Amino acid sequence: MNDTATFHFNSYGQDFDLVPRLERYANGDRVALSFWYEESLDDNDPEATYMAPFAKVTVNMPDIHLNDGEVLIKDYAENAELVEALVQAGWLIPTGREVNSGFVFPMVARLGGPLTDLS
Repeated sequence: MNDTATFHFNSYGQDFDLVPRLERYANGDRVALSFWYEESLDDNDPEATYMAPFAKVTVNMPDIHLNDGEVLIKDYAENAELVEALVQAGWLIPTGREVNSGFVFPMVARLGGPLTDLS
């Protein structure tokens, strides 16, 4: 695992040390935030690992206006518990706004905690 800050998260009784990855969406300069974890390739060889995707917590809606430093967060469905934990830990800071995306309403947030060092 690298030296980037990790986020400890328990999902369905399994512990994960999640590594954040900040990238940019291909159609602009909006931030794409995902989390990865170290997965074993071979139970008999602790050195045989790779980084596997755990979750992408941002959504890209290029037509929605965002202020500088804001991101759209998928805080529903399979991401609900992770996003709640990230907010409680100060890694995501909700603005109190959300946007309409059909049947769901992504949260507008700012990156906080160790994520500010990555952006």
